[in-house]
Amino acid sequence: MSDWCIHAANLFYLASFVGRDMLWLRTLTCFGLAFGLIFFSACTPNPMYGPAFWHAAFLLINIYQIYHLVGQRRRLGLNPKQQVIQRAMLDGLNDEELRNSLTHTVCSPDGRVRLLTADGNRQLSPDELAFREIAFDRLSRAEMINLLARRVWKSTKKLGRVASQA
Repeated sequence: MSDWCIHAANLFYLASFVGRDMLWLRTLTCFGLAFGLIFFSACTPNPMYGPAFWHAAFLLINIYQIYHLVGQRRRLGLNPKQQVIQRAMLDGLNDEELRNSLTHTVCSPDGRVRLLTADGNRQLSPDELAFREIAFDRLSRAEMINLLARRVWKSTKKLGRVASQA
């Protein structure tokens, strides 16, 4: 019975190597470690407690890291003021316009907040296009909106500080 556990553990390890998201990597690794722990502690006639101990230690470390990853992702949500900006400015943009706006600084030299839309006349330079492809093409729409709302919020706060100093 324990023989299938080592095969299941290795399949989970393999799946974790294929993924790119750290949370999935750690979760799949935890499943692999759990099956490895079962295998090493259930070996007959002589259980191997040394490898079982190391699997348990690595399992605890990965669970701790998963806890922190989930906490970080939860904190990345928009606060209520940022959600107002998101609804007011970003709901009408398509994914390409979101990526283009993320590529540029949001606050223009004259102090106005601007977003790049399809009817705008600003074109991306080749360097900006390359940066956009590398940085933003794999983001989901929700992640792009989250980042852009944060950037717009940061620009509006900066504008407020400049206006109060003048």
